[in-house]
Amino acid sequence: MGQIYLANAAFKAAGYDLGATVKAAAREGFAGVQLYVNETNQDDLPAIRRVEQVARAAHDASLGVIVHLPRVVTEAIAEATRVLLRFESSPRAIAHYEPGRPVPEIEGVQVGLENAIQGLDPQYYEQLIAEWNARATFLAFDPPRLFGRRRVDLASAYSFAEQMLDELRPDDVLHLIDQRRPGGRRADWCVLGRGLLAPLLPRLAAHPGLIVLEFETLGQSVASKAVLEAPLA
Repeated sequence: MGQIYLANAAFKAAGYDLGATVKAAAREGFAGVQLYVNETNQDDLPAIRRVEQVARAAHDASLGVIVHLPRVVTEAIAEATRVLLRFESSPRAIAHYEPGRPVPEIEGVQVGLENAIQGLDPQYYEQLIAEWNARATFLAFDPPRLFGRRRVDLASAYSFAEQMLDELRPDDVLHLIDQRRPGGRRADWCVLGRGLLAPLLPRLAAHPGLIVLEFETLGQSVASKAVLEAPLA
C-alpha cells in the first residue's frame, strides 16, 4: 500500500479550510494532504502569507502535499499552488481532464490528469488515456466516478475499473470515496469497503502510490484510512 492523504474536502463546510486540513492530517496519522485551492479559501488575504503558513505547517508535520486545481486557474491560484508545494521535491497538482479544454500549466509544477465525468464513457476514457500518455504525466484515477450515474452497468464498471487499475503506475494517484448505490448522491456516501467499492478494495489498498480520501466529512476519511491499513482477509 502507498501513502494515504487527507483531502481538504473533509472541510468543505468550512470553505475547504487549508490549515484545519493540515492539523487534522497530522493528528490522525495521514501521510499527507491534498489541498483544493480556490479563491474562497484565500479570501482572508494576504493570501500568499496564509498559504506560506500552511506550507510550513505541513512541512513541520512531515506531511506531503499535492494540490487539486479548480476549473479556472488564475495567476493567484498558480502562485498559491507554487507556494503550497515549495517543500516538495517533485511538486505536483491535479486538474480535471475535459476534452477540448486546455490543461492548466504552472511553471515548476507537474500537472496530472483526473477523470472528470460521471459514468463510463469509452470515448472519453480513450481521449483521457491518450492525453495521459502524450503528456508523460501522472493520472489521478477516481473509480467512484464510474458509478456516478443512477443507471450503470455494474459488471462493465467493475471490469473497466480493473483494467484501469492494471494500468496505474507508482506515481499515479487514487481518489476514493465509497457509496451504497450508483448515482453519486452525498447521502449514499459511506466508509470505504461498505459500498460499491468493496469488490475492488484489495486492489485499491495495494496501490503503491498516493491514495487520497476525498470524503466530505473527516469521520468518514479517518474510518476509511483504518480500513485501508487493516490486513485484508
